[in-house]
Amino acid sequence: MKAILLILLALPAFPQNAKQVRDRGQVRAGSQEPVSRDIATYTGILVDASCADRTSMNLRQKPAGPDIAPAGPGAKPPADVAAHQNPDVLMRQMDPSCAVTGATKSYALFLPNGRFVVFDEGGNTLAGEYVYSKPEGRAMMNGTGGPLKPWVSLRGRLWGDQLLVDRFQ
Repeated sequence: MKAILLILLALPAFPQNAKQVRDRGQVRAGSQEPVSRDIATYTGILVDASCADRTSMNLRQKPAGPDIAPAGPGAKPPADVAAHQNPDVLMRQMDPSCAVTGATKSYALFLPNGRFVVFDEGGNTLAGEYVYSKPEGRAMMNGTGGPLKPWVSLRGRLWGDQLLVDRFQ
């Protein structure tokens, strides 16, 4: 019994091998490039990162707005559908041109060189605060304004195709 206790007490005294010590606490970036230590300024169009059509032509066009027109000439939506089409509900629909709407939860920056970089979670929070701090963003959320594609300038670091946002300027 004493021998087992001595062995258990002596185990922490044995050093770990160098590989275990070197790898402890490090996160592997995989195929992404390493985090740049330099904070830089990035300027571009703020868009919805969850948009399906990320073509350069689509990202550069003006916001399309919600599709609220019923099919066919002179067609009216059914009364039970029309009752739910409040302006603020309509602004929470996805925009086909990747514009920021009330439904946007993840943001991206479309750079002038055509690169599309998504924000980290902190950047998504900062982008949401930025959009809702502007009069156009508040109008969009209460249904009196349309979707947005604001031209923004921010500071952050690139890590692969992800932008670690420090702050909006």
